[in-house]
Amino acid sequence: MDDATTNRIAKRYILDAWNLAEQGDYARAVRLVDRALKLRPTWSKPWVVKGHFLREAKRFDESEAVLRKALGIKCADHYAWTELGLLFRDRELFQKAAFCFRRSLEIRPDFNVYTLLANVELTFDPASAVANAEKALKLKPGWHEAIRIRDSGKRLMRDPRQ
Repeated sequence: MDDATTNRIAKRYILDAWNLAEQGDYARAVRLVDRALKLRPTWSKPWVVKGHFLREAKRFDESEAVLRKALGIKCADHYAWTELGLLFRDRELFQKAAFCFRRSLEIRPDFNVYTLLANVELTFDPASAVANAEKALKLKPGWHEAIRIRDSGKRLMRDPRQ
């Protein structure tokens, strides 16, 4: 099989896996991604997708291992860092989540990731949360989630007992 055909088949497995995941069938989705990984084990994208599905299925330890594998393949993978940050957020490891979101933003500024970072920073650094919400708003003015986080951070700075 030539490379173009292999790539097309691997991409099809990933697309079909997303369709299964949208229906909540994470077990079958992971199996399809594994088929893509057999064809293209050095692509970081299928590893990130698998990590996402495992996180959604609450299989956190497996998800972390898979996402670290993706980062071992491509350290500058914006999606892998974001997904690892989401995993740590879900585990309520907010400072680790913030570290991952910052790494993602070093690679590619993104209003969603600034918002995710600001949201976890509310738990330990409201001033930084406000600053990062403002960065999200520069990229997407009027973004309601960033406005909510910025305003929450300002309230926490005025009255930290909240």
